[in-house]
Amino acid sequence: MSRIMLMVGLVFALVAGASAELTLNIDTGAKTISFSGTDSGIALDIGGIYLLNWYNQGPASSSQSIDIAGTAFEETIESETFNVYIYAGDGTGGLQLYFDNFADITTLTGTGTAISYSGLGADYQRILEGSIGSTIPLGVGWGYSSINVASIPEPATLGLLAAGGIALLRRRNKKLEIKN
Repeated sequence: MSRIMLMVGLVFALVAGASAELTLNIDTGAKTISFSGTDSGIALDIGGIYLLNWYNQGPASSSQSIDIAGTAFEETIESETFNVYIYAGDGTGGLQLYFDNFADITTLTGTGTAISYSGLGADYQRILEGSIGSTIPLGVGWGYSSINVASIPEPATLGLLAAGGIALLRRRNKKLEIKN
């Protein structure tokens, strides 16, 4: 039984991925985003207002945003603006994570809290979901890593991974029994 629990734990660890970087997780089934991981760096200080900005956008003529203030990160961030912007225009688009802040935050730790993006227009949802597998490089600030954009597996996918791991363990145990 302990081997099964170990295998299930390993499957979840592989799926979740441990990293010293921030990850923007997108759940296309539930239409939510969340942030995981931890990253540290230095925000740009402009007269007591601290700016951080990650972006991968191309030419854009319009944007929609998801307000993530107070939910996405463990740190208390007294922010005027803390949003994920989705840009569209000329058949291209991109993402931008932006905040301006009144206190210098050097470490950001994702909470994993799900934030809905179902209120975005269909084109913006397509751009957001299409960014899965990409990275969003740091544009303003120093020392922070690029943000990875990942898909959250559906529960059925996790179940299949766990079932496959259990089947492999059983097969291995049967081979060991035959040899003994």
